[in-house]
Amino acid sequence: MRKALTSLVLVLSSTAMTQAQTTCDREVMFQMAQEVLDNRAELPGFSPRNTGGEAAYLLLRYGQIDASAAYDLLMEGRSYRQTDEILLAHEISDPNGTLQGDPRDVLVDAYHHVERAFLLLDNGQTYFDLVALIQNDPERSEAFNNTWFGGGRLPSLISDQPPEVIEAIAARAEADGHIVAAGGLYALLPDDSYQAFWNRAKTSGHPLADIVSPQGVTNNGTYPLFHAQPIFDPETPLSAEQRQFRLELFDILRATLAEAGPSTLSIATNQSGRTAELAEVSRRYLNAVETGQIDPTRRPEEGWTFILASMIDVLGPDATRNTLGGFDLWADDRHYAGRTLAVFEFATFVETARPWLRGETDQMPSKPATISDAFDWQSGIFVWGAMRDGATLPLFEKDDPFFEIAVEGYIQLGQFEAALDYATRVDGVRGRVNVAEDVMTRQNRLCDQMGILPGNSLMTGGKMVYDFQRLPFVD
Repeated sequence: MRKALTSLVLVLSSTAMTQAQTTCDREVMFQMAQEVLDNRAELPGFSPRNTGGEAAYLLLRYGQIDASAAYDLLMEGRSYRQTDEILLAHEISDPNGTLQGDPRDVLVDAYHHVERAFLLLDNGQTYFDLVALIQNDPERSEAFNNTWFGGGRLPSLISDQPPEVIEAIAARAEADGHIVAAGGLYALLPDDSYQAFWNRAKTSGHPLADIVSPQGVTNNGTYPLFHAQPIFDPETPLSAEQRQFRLELFDILRATLAEAGPSTLSIATNQSGRTAELAEVSRRYLNAVETGQIDPTRRPEEGWTFILASMIDVLGPDATRNTLGGFDLWADDRHYAGRTLAVFEFATFVETARPWLRGETDQMPSKPATISDAFDWQSGIFVWGAMRDGATLPLFEKDDPFFEIAVEGYIQLGQFEAALDYATRVDGVRGRVNVAEDVMTRQNRLCDQMGILPGNSLMTGGKMVYDFQRLPFVD
């Protein structure tokens, strides 16, 4: 790699600078989604089974393709594994749609995309009518209940909905005796709805579950989405030490729910056992989000850079690097991924050096103290300096970290075709699809954030929900 760096030929690039990767450009998102779908069938092995769903969803969601075209693109080669779920969610949400098959069987086999579509048809009325029919049918109820778990995942599927919708669905769940579902839904409401529910539930005669107790809803990722303080059940007294520990865990959970993609703060707490310190980091993170200093839903790398700096400040560099170096972060479909520490340092490099790369400043950036010696800052600056001057780069090998630096440089310059071409020449179709998915995902976050629900870093495992109800935020 060093030899390649020293042999850079400074030839002015003919690639025109387009929209940089910090502002919304839906046309770029559509182009990248089409790239994914056009190339997914050529991916090796079983990769096509796990590739293309988000791209098809976004194009279908924005009316760039119809359901028939989406189906054809997802069935090429090895078919995408959730093709039916995308198209069912779309069909159920279409006022003119005609559902094929028995809706009871559709719901029994539903993933969360389809379940959400049923829930939002009419504030849960059709959904719970189907649940009642299924529960009264022994041939269907066993399979349904094995995955439904009393409706415990329903809150995670509608966390973006207005209070009146959530309240209507919660009331129907409670009326039908689905206490687990009702408790989690009431906990999403920003007032005292949950406490009133809990008081009713204790005298309702319905079997209660720990998951909807005050401690349960403060620990399972529902209540912390819209409340700044946990619930303390007066019937379960706690010592001052226990109470403080609960407060710390609550702050960590709140911050984790505010993360985009991965759940690094909760994982770091579990890995290190440093609960008090990570609670302090979490409070700083939440304050940065609430004051607009960072917007991790729109730009996750802002959050990653902030977490790294805060952890080093609170825990010290050694403990931070040992902790973040102990688990992987797949970085929200970024072309760079791997050890969490490496991803956070890469993001810090990008955030620090981006203005200089773009020519927004002539001051060459200095290496931040938060970046360890394991990251070759000087060589990274050398590569971006060459790109800043319009150089033609050598082809770094795909396992070389400077392949990632080069690709990211093209992305940050808004030279997306150059990024695709470079990745293809180094890593073939796999590299091309990785970059296309990356740019598409970032543009979705910068634009309308379709399929991204509040708290999805934890509540849906960071995965997109194929939603067709919410209107795009088109300018």
